[in-house]
Amino acid sequence: MTAQSSRLTYYDTFTDRDLTRDRERGEEDGKKDFPLPGTSDLSPYEVEQVKWAETDLGDFMQEIQDQRAKLEDERDSKQQYVESYSSRRENLLKEREARLTRMRESDGDLSAIHEQKRTKFLELDDQLKSKAEELRRPLQVYLGFWVYAFLFLGLALSEIPINLPAMQQVFKESLFVAFFLAVTLGFLLIFFAHMVAKLLRQQGELLKDVGKIGRILFWSKTTLLLLLSGGIIWLVYDLRLAYLSTTNGTSNITTESGIFFLIINISIFVTGLLLSWLRHDPDPDYHRLDIERNKAADTFETHERNFQEKRRRFLETNDVLLRNLANETSRYEAEVKIAQNDIDNLTRRRDRIVNRVLFVLGRKLAAYQNANQRARKMGLPTYFGDARISLEVDKLRDRYERM
Repeated sequence: MTAQSSRLTYYDTFTDRDLTRDRERGEEDGKKDFPLPGTSDLSPYEVEQVKWAETDLGDFMQEIQDQRAKLEDERDSKQQYVESYSSRRENLLKEREARLTRMRESDGDLSAIHEQKRTKFLELDDQLKSKAEELRRPLQVYLGFWVYAFLFLGLALSEIPINLPAMQQVFKESLFVAFFLAVTLGFLLIFFAHMVAKLLRQQGELLKDVGKIGRILFWSKTTLLLLLSGGIIWLVYDLRLAYLSTTNGTSNITTESGIFFLIINISIFVTGLLLSWLRHDPDPDYHRLDIERNKAADTFETHERNFQEKRRRFLETNDVLLRNLANETSRYEAEVKIAQNDIDNLTRRRDRIVNRVLFVLGRKLAAYQNANQRARKMGLPTYFGDARISLEVDKLRDRYERM
């Protein structure tokens, strides 16, 4: 146990029994009428007690000051970390806002490209709405692009089993050439069906503002496509008859088989005409505006989606950094709070020690003076009394409570 701990125990366990020596010394001096009547200075014994209290308080305060200085250094060190992480987090938030603004200016809602895509979409959307109001009807397109393309491909490929034997009749030694021509004829037939139905579907608008020559060219083009389509069908029919005649000697069966496949080819062509009719609106501008508007909407939405994804990835990465800085700040703030609590506890301990030492000092001085007063035959010193005791105690209190 240290000397300071021993002295502190003395003050903490102080009772009236510990005043015995003070009373005895006061009685001894009182019998000698010492201090002399009218004296204003403390007796040597009282001065000694004040010195003891002052020494003990000095030792206690030095120990507390050392502990306080250590705790304050620790608190200030942690506070520097708090300020550092807070500053970094604040700077990161500023950089985050600046980066988001730059992203918006380069690709986002503040950028020229964003405004361009948005304006194009809005213009086409307004044009489409104006066209719908002008025609007073909805768009008459009943097949989407990918559905139509899939059916178009299916019809073209369905021509291969019909066309391939006919092509093999011509190119007997080259299966590759026969297959290529069978595929080509199949796609040409369906393409011609596509074009014929499109022209017929949109003839009202296409012929609305054209002259006689324009009408002649339109019907010439349509007739030519129909003739080419019929020529392909007939060519395949004729070549297939030749193919069947080489593989089947019965002319009736050959003719019936040829007519059967001819009907299939015509059915495929007619189906192509029907699908193309369902795919196109009578007004080509109406359909074109719808396609361009949808394309512009997809382009704008894709651009916006890409920007939002880029922004989301940046914010996710940035949030991790901010969260880490916030966690570190909170951790050090908690440590600062703990250190400050320790300092506050130390301050309360200091006040308790000062009050206890001064309480004991006041009791000892009062015990000395009371015993001295009872044993005296002559008058009292002028300083005797609670006022002087309080003065001596308050001088020490003022000195050490400011430490």
